[in-house]
Amino acid sequence: MGGSSGITSLGGLTGATQTFSANGPLTISSAGTVHTFNASSSPFFGAIFATSTLTTSAATPFIFLNSSTSTIPSNAIYAWSFATSTTAQPLLTFNTNGPRATTTINQGFSIDSGAFEYDSTSGVTSFDAANTGPMAFDNDAGILTWIDMPSSTTTAGLVNSYSAMLDSTAILTIYGTTTTAGNILYGSVGIGTTSPNRSSLVVGWNNSRVEISNGGLCVDNDGGCNASTTGRISSVTSTVGATDIAEMYSSTQNLEAGEIVMVSGGDFVERSTKENVNKTIGIVSTDPGVILGFGPDATSTIGYPIALAGRVPVKINLEGGEIRKGDRITLSSIPGIGTRATTSGVTIGIALEDFSNLENCGIENCKLKIGTVLVFVNLGWSNLDPQIFTFASSTQSIGGIDMSSGRIKANYVLDMDDHDIVNVRSILSAAGTWSIDENGKLTVDEIHAKKLCLEDICVTKEELKNLLDKAGLPAQAGQVTAPILAAPTGETPDVVNASSTPPAETTPASEPTLAPESSPTPIDEPTPTPTPEPPPAPEPTPPTLPEGEVGAPTSDVGAEPTPPPET
Repeated sequence: MGGSSGITSLGGLTGATQTFSANGPLTISSAGTVHTFNASSSPFFGAIFATSTLTTSAATPFIFLNSSTSTIPSNAIYAWSFATSTTAQPLLTFNTNGPRATTTINQGFSIDSGAFEYDSTSGVTSFDAANTGPMAFDNDAGILTWIDMPSSTTTAGLVNSYSAMLDSTAILTIYGTTTTAGNILYGSVGIGTTSPNRSSLVVGWNNSRVEISNGGLCVDNDGGCNASTTGRISSVTSTVGATDIAEMYSSTQNLEAGEIVMVSGGDFVERSTKENVNKTIGIVSTDPGVILGFGPDATSTIGYPIALAGRVPVKINLEGGEIRKGDRITLSSIPGIGTRATTSGVTIGIALEDFSNLENCGIENCKLKIGTVLVFVNLGWSNLDPQIFTFASSTQSIGGIDMSSGRIKANYVLDMDDHDIVNVRSILSAAGTWSIDENGKLTVDEIHAKKLCLEDICVTKEELKNLLDKAGLPAQAGQVTAPILAAPTGETPDVVNASSTPPAETTPASEPTLAPESSPTPIDEPTPTPTPEPPPAPEPTPPTLPEGEVGAPTSDVGAEPTPPPET
């Protein structure tokens, strides 16, 4: 049914194509439902206007033969929707009730075979690649997982990592390797590197810096660290590559590394001088390991690091002689320059290496040639006897010196160079086999001498041999136990046979001794008078020695003799 120019019934129409030229509405009624189509002011030209639900069979699609635009109502909720029924929740909805239309998809969504995909069951959106602008979390989002890279492989050693980049340059990299258990062995963070293969924060740029503004840093080994103090670094232990501790000082002089400095007032220093050596505080550090005294922002570069402890190179010359390892270093006559200490006084440290190159030094006085030696900083007073340096030759070292006592611990052969050793209390051999004590007692295993003197009586080798010959005793080495030689008393002593039993009361003597004559006179190479050898007898009696000869033996050859009584 329709208007005056409309068609009231299509029931009798047949054919594939029906053409209506009038501009009036077209009403189609089916099963009590009226469908009205309004033509525009012009003929149809492929446009369809629906004022109610338009339903087609499954086999009858809408086909647009030409380019066209479908319009929906403006400023309306559900301006156009797709659903499985008129009562079901729409699958796709277009809303036009705002400044901009919105599209709502109420189920999963996939583009280009999963290149961009939304899983409505898990609520996860995945995509192969994305170029984004700024991103932010919701307000008060709580504890979130930023980006996760799952790992399930059981192949060990595979690298899993991802990087945040600027202009194709890796800035921040999260890095880990897989294990046979299907997880990550360790994780690390790289700054400026895509391979921070240590379980730590690795900064890979040259001249890179890590700054903690208005904060603290704490490192421990038990998990109880608390970096609660602003501006403080706390750790269980610390390791630095350089070898000295230095403190920052200012100076009005242009100082150089290795120069020795003294305090000049406040936090100012200047080159130390020999006359003011007591004011010395340290050495200008070449490469300090720990620096004290920077400003709170750690940006101050004014001043000089003065080494207070550790090992540092020190400028030296040879005014005090060649420098050997272990020598003490003090001030030379040149301000700021050190030299070997040879007298007691303030020293700045101990030389850890030698300095003795005097060849082709190129200056008039080679002692003023300036070199550098590594010195262990040990500022203090050293007791040094200047005499101990006079006997050290160019090829000898004076060994170690106890600076608190001045005692020498020699490691060389001591050459006194025609000088005396005085005030010696005793001398003891290294093995303890001989010694001389402070009372003049000599203890030895064997004596070799050209003349043997006991007080004012002396005997030479020939004299002793003649005496032994006269006594009928062998004079070969190792075959005789020397008898006691006594001054003549006018009596003829007996010679006890070596096989006889010694007297019961025999007092052993450790050494042969000589009893002086009443008027002793040294013997000067006398010529002994030959005496006939007595006939063999069980108890032979030696001949009586003439007046003026040294006394005869008083004991047997095999036993210790007893000295004769004094007269």
